[in-house]
Amino acid sequence: MQGSGAIVAADRARIVAADGASREVRFRDLMLATGSAPARLPILGAELALTSHDLFRLGTDLPLPRHLVVIGGGYIGVETASMLQALGVDCTVLEFASQVLPGFDAELAAFLHASLSQRVRIELSAQVLSIARDGDGFHVRYKQDGGERSVQGDAVLMATGRVPVLPQGIEHLGLALERGHAVVDETLRTSNPRVWAPGDVNGRSMLFHSAVRQSLVAAHCIAAGGQAVDRMRFDAVPMTVFTEPELAHVGQTAAQAEAALGAGAVAVTRYDYAHDARAQIYGQTQGFIKLVFRRADARLLGAQIAGMDAAQLIAPLALALEQRLTAGALADTVFPHPMLSEGINKAARALRP
Repeated sequence: MQGSGAIVAADRARIVAADGASREVRFRDLMLATGSAPARLPILGAELALTSHDLFRLGTDLPLPRHLVVIGGGYIGVETASMLQALGVDCTVLEFASQVLPGFDAELAAFLHASLSQRVRIELSAQVLSIARDGDGFHVRYKQDGGERSVQGDAVLMATGRVPVLPQGIEHLGLALERGHAVVDETLRTSNPRVWAPGDVNGRSMLFHSAVRQSLVAAHCIAAGGQAVDRMRFDAVPMTVFTEPELAHVGQTAAQAEAALGAGAVAVTRYDYAHDARAQIYGQTQGFIKLVFRRADARLLGAQIAGMDAAQLIAPLALALEQRLTAGALADTVFPHPMLSEGINKAARALRP
């Protein structure tokens, strides 16, 4: 039904329908799937910026800007800049961190930066201070290298992450929250054993395809009377960045694996697109597949891909991670020629010839 809901007691919710009719319902189990909303920096003029909701909502009637200033170099920011630049828009990306895609494998981030910076102006270590109207456009001030700088554009996009949306009356449920997110275990159960919170509202893996799987895990456990009959593998959720060129990753980076296990306990193999038949056919030889293994048993710990078809290639590696496969399993699998997926096989064979 269309309407809004509010929690009014530990076991009751009020539903207000679109026509104004209101009723209360009692629940045994409650699934919170209220998602998230775009975050805004606490700066002067933040309300003047567009968000991804404004840009990509159905029926949007925004004019195509001539120069877009993007605040934030995460995946939403770089995807938008890459897409609009291809449509003829001049784009400037302002990122607070010292690399685009903060938190990503450093080599992946550097690969994208090297390519995207040929078409898009990228300013790193840039702390945005304010947004102000300037005639028909906007003036964005930022601090960089100890000095104050500015950039002008006719539109500004705030791409600085997302914050959870919690329903009215959440306090009745007594949930443990961490930075505003509902704390959940691998069954998506919260600190309240009757409440489940899949998707962005828990903040653990804020991606659509992850939310779909999380909702299924929660539904399976609820249908089983609260038993842990299914579990979410958050570490096996693939992440894709739909820029030109594409990026994708799943599991641990080499740095993360070495921090957890020690440098000597980790093996990293790679396959460069320059050696690939399909990449040569299409003239897109810039890219690589990098696989991270635990040396003791050759089990796959993570994978990073940069270049053509990265978003497609990460899927079998997510499956391999989910199923705890080894380099031997990937090396023994026959991949079709001439396809980039051969690179998975060849990278695995580098560990087990």
